[in-house]
Amino acid sequence: MGIIDYSIYGGFESTIFYEEELKTVRAEAPGIFLPKVDVFDEVLDGQELAQITDAQTGEVLSSVKAEEDGILFYRKSEPLVMEHEEIFMIVPKLHR
Repeated sequence: MGIIDYSIYGGFESTIFYEEELKTVRAEAPGIFLPKVDVFDEVLDGQELAQITDAQTGEVLSSVKAEEDGILFYRKSEPLVMEHEEIFMIVPKLHR
């Protein structure tokens, strides 16, 4: 009848993923955690995610890089990290 004239958008495709599918990124050295990305950012393989610096000298001890393309699902929020501590979780690209 043409009474309602309203356009809607298609929305988003929902996807279920399991915790086992998340890619965990761990710290390679202890120190101060300086993230360069935020949760829900899209990351690319090899992209720098964070730097870990020495608390006393400020020297960069480690540059943390993404190991594959995906979306950042979790980021550690505290500034101090221990060696091998979980600092990021990435949801791999599901729709290629």
